[in-house]
Amino acid sequence: MAYNRRQARAICNDTEYELFTASLADAITLHTPAQLRSKIKRARTLRDKNTDLFRRQSLASQESTGSKRGRSGSANQRTEQKARLFDEVLKRFEARLDKITAEPAPAPSKAPKKAAAPKPAAKPKTPAKTKAPSPRAALAAKGPAKATTKKAAAAGPSAQVKARTKVQVAHKRASTARSQAKRDKR
Repeated sequence: MAYNRRQARAICNDTEYELFTASLADAITLHTPAQLRSKIKRARTLRDKNTDLFRRQSLASQESTGSKRGRSGSANQRTEQKARLFDEVLKRFEARLDKITAEPAPAPSKAPKKAAAPKPAAKPKTPAKTKAPSPRAALAAKGPAKATTKKAAAAGPSAQVKARTKVQVAHKRASTARSQAKRDKR
């Protein structure tokens, strides 16, 4: 069942109602992909929250009423409606995001295609200058460097460490020092 504005207003608070109205046809076209992702996250959170709340309320109701389904009249009905409402909202936002991010199909041209003209004989290609690979690319091609002897291990940092920036090295050192401090504290 699709919820209308009146029904949503009756079961939602102000911020939830704003999210609902943002998912309607007249407002959903105004959102950017980043805004849609944010609204998807919020709608998913609200849907999950209300679904979990409904389950917990049903379990509590089972214990108090003794019924197998945990339903006693209209108990928990509002929570279930909110879970369904935000599921619909989430589906609308996701469908819109998929529609926006999907690559448009190339439009068929109206002019008939002409037969390709024969290509002239190809010129022999001259070798172009090649760039030297970056240190990271060179390391990735070689694979991880391993020290096989004690002298090589004691010689200094590996090529991977040299390729890192100063910030990355400092971060790793500090992280290692904190881990060691935790172990020493035990």
